[in-house]
Amino acid sequence: MCGVLATREDEQAVNLNAQFVLAHDTLAGLFLKSNQINLAEHHARKALRLLPSDQAALYHLIQALRRSDDKKELPDSIKRIGDLCRESREKEALQNRYKIFEVEPGPK
Repeated sequence: MCGVLATREDEQAVNLNAQFVLAHDTLAGLFLKSNQINLAEHHARKALRLLPSDQAALYHLIQALRRSDDKKELPDSIKRIGDLCRESREKEALQNRYKIFEVEPGPK
């Protein structure tokens, strides 16, 4: 019952704002869990059109493609998620490379 309510609320969010990537991501995941593969694939693709670097959407798309009959896209999608993960790690490493700390002087 909770999943049905979440699905309704996410569908309402998408209806109110079709550009709401998080709602598309959530719907893709919920539809995967309920074995509605076509709907999961649709929402994952919609999220990826809105935000091409969305790893969650790409993961949901890969899961939907694995369960579907059409596996032509699967190798490229798997490579793409690997690239996105690598880029994300590199970006995080650059952001964390330099940190400025203020040290209070000790007693004299």
